[in-house]
Amino acid sequence: SLGGGVYLNAATATLINCIVDHNRVVDDLLPADQLAGGGLMVNGIAPLQVWHSVFWNNEAPNAANFAVINGIATPTNKIIRNSILWHHSAPGLFVSNATAPSVQFSVVRGGFAGSGNLNTDPLLAAPGNGDFTPRVGSPVIDAGTGQGRPAGAEVDYFIEPRPLRGGPDIGAVELPEIFYVDNSVPRTNPNGRSWGSAFNTIQAAIDAAHNADGGEVWIARGVYAEDRSAASPVTGALRMRPGVRVYGEFAGYE
Repeated sequence: SLGGGVYLNAATATLINCIVDHNRVVDDLLPADQLAGGGLMVNGIAPLQVWHSVFWNNEAPNAANFAVINGIATPTNKIIRNSILWHHSAPGLFVSNATAPSVQFSVVRGGFAGSGNLNTDPLLAAPGNGDFTPRVGSPVIDAGTGQGRPAGAEVDYFIEPRPLRGGPDIGAVELPEIFYVDNSVPRTNPNGRSWGSAFNTIQAAIDAAHNADGGEVWIARGVYAEDRSAASPVTGALRMRPGVRVYGEFAGYE
């Protein structure tokens, strides 16, 4: 195939929350001058929309991670929004014999002209292990746009609501709300939104994350004596909540 992950030949397509990861077009099956796209190859003038998708470290011998060739009628015929096109060395997007697509609010390795575009490491959690969640401090957080988004883009890859904060994150996965726990310093009326205002108990953070429609709880290293006698038949037991993930062993400044 000319597209290691996806090949579109005169086909209309809308891609939302797709992750196309580590695909490769095999060199010895192609003529020396044949262009190809390791992640996606688009050939022809049919409309294409790509929203909140990730094309990561895909390879092709004569083009790139994501390739568009041959006769796009207008720039608005093919649009890319809120997406990550990244490869460790090759260009993220290659255009040949075609009008450049409309690319906005996207991360493109090597850069690409368009409003809100970035050419910087998106700082994802562990893409080598299949985790494309933005890290805290990632440049993609709140950096996307909701203007013109199609149905289906209002949730992320894990069907979590989007956006969770001021704006949608670029990429397929929204950074979940994070609630912090640290009992080393007693606090009055903490909200759990930072280490400086961390909850003193784990249950308070679990409940807050649940009330925020899901999220993560980050617990600083320590010993926590949870008094759950009023809500649980087992003193000290924690009541887990749907949509809440709990992580520990943090130093308290991440």
